[in-house]
Amino acid sequence: MLRTSYFTLINFLLLFMSNIFNAGATGVLKEYPGANAANCSSTSAGDVKLLLLGMVLDETTLQPLGNMTIELIDNFSKEVEHCVSGNNGNFYFPLQSDKLYTVLLLRSDGVLLCSKTVSTVNRLQPEVLQVLLSVPAAK
Repeated sequence: MLRTSYFTLINFLLLFMSNIFNAGATGVLKEYPGANAANCSSTSAGDVKLLLLGMVLDETTLQPLGNMTIELIDNFSKEVEHCVSGNNGNFYFPLQSDKLYTVLLLRSDGVLLCSKTVSTVNRLQPEVLQVLLSVPAAK
């Protein structure tokens, strides 16, 4: 069973890295990051210098989880963007530099499952940032 978990984790990392390699030197995806990845923003691709790639996983099985609600909150302006992860658990948001963001993973009834903070402060070069959100095991 442990080997299966490592195998799943390695597959996830390979899939995640392939998404990163699809991003060119400009930090803008040259193509859609996957048939099942969810673009969670209305920002035009030409304005994007920073990109947040993410995946939602089950903490116990390490399997990707689709149809999960993700919120990106700009901590300075309090603007909120919503998204639902693709079938393979992937999602992405274009980001702006010199901002502090909070990424929330929510259950369908709005209960918070996981949160991460992402900073783009002093990031002036194009870059792809990564976030891994996990659904905690049921107690």
